[in-house]
Amino acid sequence: MLKIGHRGACGYEPENTLRSFEKAIALGADMVEADIWLTKDNKIAVIHDATVNRTTNGRGYVEKIDLATLKKLDAGKGETVPTLTELLSLVKNRCQLNIEVKTKKVADYLIKELKETDFSSNDLLVSSTFIKMLIFIRQQIPQIKTAWVFKSWRNNIIQRLWTMTALLILPLIHWHIIYQLKKNNIDTVNIYYPLVSKKLVDKIHQCNKMIMVWTVNDAAKIKQMKEAGIDGIFSNYPDKL
Repeated sequence: MLKIGHRGACGYEPENTLRSFEKAIALGADMVEADIWLTKDNKIAVIHDATVNRTTNGRGYVEKIDLATLKKLDAGKGETVPTLTELLSLVKNRCQLNIEVKTKKVADYLIKELKETDFSSNDLLVSSTFIKMLIFIRQQIPQIKTAWVFKSWRNNIIQRLWTMTALLILPLIHWHIIYQLKKNNIDTVNIYYPLVSKKLVDKIHQCNKMIMVWTVNDAAKIKQMKEAGIDGIFSNYPDKL
């Protein structure tokens, strides 16, 4: 089972910073997960949100800020927003990397950078909520491994109601996941852990696919996921895995 540092080791350090990724590696993470957006001058920045508002001392949309300006912002503890190039350099030959792609625009530049890097494709997993984007990326880089982020919102009342409804129709959701993985030649599904059952894990493994869960920080839930046979767990505290 892969121990995956979610946005690095963001339970300890500012998320998606080189400091956070370094911490995750030090804590024994097999893989780190990072999110990417494109800057105004078409550089790939490692940041989760479409804006810098939550994770830095700045304001505004990433796509409207050039890299030089972005680098002047404090992303926590004096850290800057890293570029994908910096992250690739940091983790190369040290751990695997899951890059979550947010938009088609950034995907174009990601493909270009990955084609130019000597980072092993065996150590890379490109993920997205958008299946068509994964298909497009694999068409350009056939050897790349892909993961579908099966989205289950959970941050407000409407989103929680969605999750509650999803739990009532789990068999249908599980069928849909397996169907999409097989139909679109996707290697892995990254899924919100309450939607997982051992039966689903077994069915996915029977199709020679993988299933990984996010974001699990509680010891009891980590144990539950391990017993289900999960292939990887995303956690803010990779040392707990």
